Amino acid sequence: MTIKDQIVFEINKQRKFSSQYDYDAFSVVRLSPKIIGKLDGRKSWVKISNGRKSVYRIALGMSPTKGFIQKVMEIDYDSLLELGVSRSSVPVDEHGFYFCELQVQSTNFIKRVIAHWKHPAHEYRVPMQLV
Repeated sequence: MTIKDQIVFEINKQRKFSSQYDYDAFSVVRLSPKIIGKLDGRKSWVKISNGRKSVYRIALGMSPTKGFIQKVMEIDYDSLLELGVSRSSVPVDEHGFYFCELQVQSTNFIKRVIAHWKHPAHEYRVPMQLV
């Protein structure tokens, strides 16, 4: 386990993607460039958890926009469902971010393989299981 595997970043706000293209990508999460730089960089797999459940997603950066500070993320609806996070009863700020309590951290090789193996999207799961 490396030092980066031990670093956990608290995320206190999340919102849906601001770009429609992100919905066409598989398993993407948008994070602050400052967080990505302290993890394993762009396009690295990260673990997102809420203390009870976890999902593994590919980390991409976010260009500076209003309200996008270090402790926020853009994440898809399906990932929130897997985590059991609801947007319906949570307050939203002026930039469209919902308050949340999530953690993000780097993953190691074995966890990336397991993430592919158990991924809900067939495009990730089936090729890994065929190998």
